[in-house]
Amino acid sequence: MRLEILSFANFVTCLLTAAGAQAAICQHELSVEIDHFENVKRAVLTGRYSEVAEALGPSFAGRAELITESLAPFETYFPDGFDTCATTLQRVESPSYLQDVSLFFDEERGGFVGVYLAATRLNGQWVPISFYINTDLSIVLDRVI
Repeated sequence: MRLEILSFANFVTCLLTAAGAQAAICQHELSVEIDHFENVKRAVLTGRYSEVAEALGPSFAGRAELITESLAPFETYFPDGFDTCATTLQRVESPSYLQDVSLFFDEERGGFVGVYLAATRLNGQWVPISFYINTDLSIVLDRVI
């Protein structure tokens, strides 16, 4: 089991540098990069919430409408997305389970949201199996097992 929790100094560094990083959105240098997660984070960061379900990949195809509907409040309150983001926790469980919590900050409004993503390895590929977004970080962190 590997548990990576960023120190406050690393967290601030990520906040200051994440806006310029395009290859790996919201990532810490020790984070595992998963394409589906990166695409979801990019969609949330830029306020393109309608792209989240597609970014999660085929494993979420049957839930696309539900995901899009659940993101409607974020389109209202954060229509332009966020100024910056940071991966604050990533947990990898051997042999094939990964959890990721990222925070997205809106400096103008002074708000943030937390995004929880989980994936498992199937046929050598990371496949998303869980997505959750909320303005209450404690609820997001409750998803981490």
